[in-house]
Amino acid sequence: MSIRRIATLQQPIPLEAAKLHLRVDGDAEDADIALKLAAAVAAAEHETGRSIARTRWELRLDAFPREIRLPRPPLAEVESVEYINADRQLVTLAPEAYVPDDASEPAWLLPAFGGAWPDTARAANAVRVRYVAGYGEACPPNLAAWILIRLGDMYRQRESINIGGSQRMDSVAYHDRLLDEYRIWSA
Repeated sequence: MSIRRIATLQQPIPLEAAKLHLRVDGDAEDADIALKLAAAVAAAEHETGRSIARTRWELRLDAFPREIRLPRPPLAEVESVEYINADRQLVTLAPEAYVPDDASEPAWLLPAFGGAWPDTARAANAVRVRYVAGYGEACPPNLAAWILIRLGDMYRQRESINIGGSQRMDSVAYHDRLLDEYRIWSA
C-alpha cells in the first residue's frame, strides 16, 4: 500500500486571516507568511494523522482487499477507483460498484451491497483509488487555533537557535491538547 498527495485544493486558513492573527498590514511578507502557514498546517496534519487542508490523494494497492481503508480523514469524496485487469488493461469501476463508509474514521470503501471486488492482474499497484479528504475552510476551531498559534511562533521566532540563550516554541506544547480529539490513533 502506498499513498501520495496529488494536490492541495484548499488551505484551512486564508492568508488574510493569518495576517490578521499576526497583526501584519501590507503584502511585503505574504510569501513568507504563506510558507509558514503551509508548514503549520503540515505540522497539524502530522500530529493528527488527518487531512486538514482539502487534499486530493491517491491510494495504491497490489490487489483489492475485503475493504479499503482510506487514510487521512475526513473523507470528502471518492473520485475514482481504477484497477488493472487480467488483460493488463486499466479499468475504471462505476461509482455504483462501491460504497464509502464515511461514518468511520478513517473511512472505508466497500463493494456495493451484494457485490464483490473484481479480480486484478498480479501486479504492483494494480488498484488505484483517488479521493478528496480534509476540511479546507470548514476547519474545526480547535485545529484552526492550533495552526494559528504555531504560525505565530514561527513568525516571531524565525531562527531555530538563539546564541547565548535557549528559546523553544513552548506555547505549542501547551496548546497541543487542542489537537487531542482529532488525533487518529492506529490500532
